[in-house]
Amino acid sequence: MRSGLPFSLPAAALLIAAAAGIGSAQYVEDSIDVGGTGVSALAYNSRADVVYARHRGASTFCAISCSLNQVVAQLALPSPSLICYNSTDNKAYVTSWGDSVLVIDGSTHARRRGIPLRWTDYPLWDSAGDRLYVTLADDNEVAVIDCRTDSVTALIRVGAWPNRLHLNTLHRKLYVQNYDDCSVSIVDLTTNQVIRTIPLGSEPQAGWYSPTADKYYCAAGWQVAVLSGERDSLLRYINLPGGGDAMAVAGVEPRGLVMVAAYWGATDSVFTIDTGSDTVVARVLVTRGPRCLVPSPASGLVYCAGDEVSVLAGEGNRVITTLRVGWGPLSQVVVHEWRRVYVGHSNTRMVYVVRDSVTGVAEGGPGVAAARATRTLAGHSLRHAGPGEALLVDISGRRVAALVPGFNDLRHLSPGVYFVRMATGEGRTATRKVVLAE
Repeated sequence: MRSGLPFSLPAAALLIAAAAGIGSAQYVEDSIDVGGTGVSALAYNSRADVVYARHRGASTFCAISCSLNQVVAQLALPSPSLICYNSTDNKAYVTSWGDSVLVIDGSTHARRRGIPLRWTDYPLWDSAGDRLYVTLADDNEVAVIDCRTDSVTALIRVGAWPNRLHLNTLHRKLYVQNYDDCSVSIVDLTTNQVIRTIPLGSEPQAGWYSPTADKYYCAAGWQVAVLSGERDSLLRYINLPGGGDAMAVAGVEPRGLVMVAAYWGATDSVFTIDTGSDTVVARVLVTRGPRCLVPSPASGLVYCAGDEVSVLAGEGNRVITTLRVGWGPLSQVVVHEWRRVYVGHSNTRMVYVVRDSVTGVAEGGPGVAAARATRTLAGHSLRHAGPGEALLVDISGRRVAALVPGFNDLRHLSPGVYFVRMATGEGRTATRKVVLAE
């Protein structure tokens, strides 16, 4: 069993440690105690520069400052489910399973109001129409909300148990994945009418619309259904070699690729599909139980969360590195302004922060100035000023060395991020971060 760090890091220790010479360009640089487990929803507020996290274990919602990597606001919410952010009106929307959509102020991070709806689950914001679409799972409907007034303007009848939504940005359509129906409903966003419902033969789990190819890729069982974005027709099925259940889909648009993460026992894999030919062009083994794929526009990498986090090259032909994070990584959000990926977990109260870099050097962004405040050791000798001993722990909280006053030889440790933990009196501890460079 793995867990996050066994202590909360103070603000002084929450600075970025992206310095030249680190062994891997992608590494876990921080962990943030958000106060509750089950963080399966994350969203980035670009105006306030915060990451929103929902943790079901504590039935709370919090805002994490990206400049501090620290929780700056927290509020109790009834049964919070998923989150999306509306940058036009500076609001976050949180579905509260069973009874409402909660509206959160993007500046104060306080609750504004609730929009009464039953069985709310998956929210999706459409920036072009400034509308929010929300699946009402047990009612077999999708609600349409005008974000300017936060009022419900329509209810669209779809298939049984709608659980995922994706936008067709070229033709103003909405794809609704109906889990119990094993189908996809296509909705015209001008009329709010269902154009067509396409049976899939297996439960849909994930999808991706590629505006470059004008195709929708829907993962269902061991196949990926390919739909024409213009004609709303089923073009073909793409079989995943070796079978398995497709659980996550992400597109790498600049390269004309779509990646699909699939469960298949000891050979859990990510398959890469060329959107021009609709053929599988690569397959790589990844961490066990892959369930979340997110591409980074800054680095061109793709992050796959399973038991750990596999970092894939944008071509999908190799795993660059595998990162050990907390127990049960479940959700990810990329914040490219900071060259970071925030990772939520099912069974730890920590949100981990992964450095999203391709060079091993801080590549611009607001975090570069802060990086200089973190102590980076060019050699492997660390001076501890004392008084008394201190502990050096790795990112998982495992003790790796006892530090005595004076210089400590750390040549036996690999390059990476570590934390010095020391007593300050009255039963308190202080923590600071150090980076051991090559």
